[in-house]
Amino acid sequence: MYDPVLTVLVLAGAALLIIAAFALSMFLFKRTVLYIIYTFQEHEAVREENAKTLEEMGLRPKTMMESLVNPGLRDYKPQAFYVLMTHNIVKTTPDNRYYLSEYDLMIKIPKFQH
Repeated sequence: MYDPVLTVLVLAGAALLIIAAFALSMFLFKRTVLYIIYTFQEHEAVREENAKTLEEMGLRPKTMMESLVNPGLRDYKPQAFYVLMTHNIVKTTPDNRYYLSEYDLMIKIPKFQH
């Protein structure tokens, strides 16, 4: 027999799960963006002359084999790094080394203003 109350409860529960999954995804993405920013600062890669490779800073994305051997949570580093690059917060040198533009960071993300 069809129970409209049960249907509403099931749909509400499914909607809550979707919202929770989205909120968790956004939290993990923001946390990864902050991790990348702090990693650049920790390695003092904040000027072009101090630029470093991703390997030097430990920001290299997982390879396919590493993902298969140790699945864990989704790796948000590639997407977060792409967002920082497209917003010109992370810049590249001609020899494929990267540095953080603290000026652009302060302008585009007010949380980092001193």
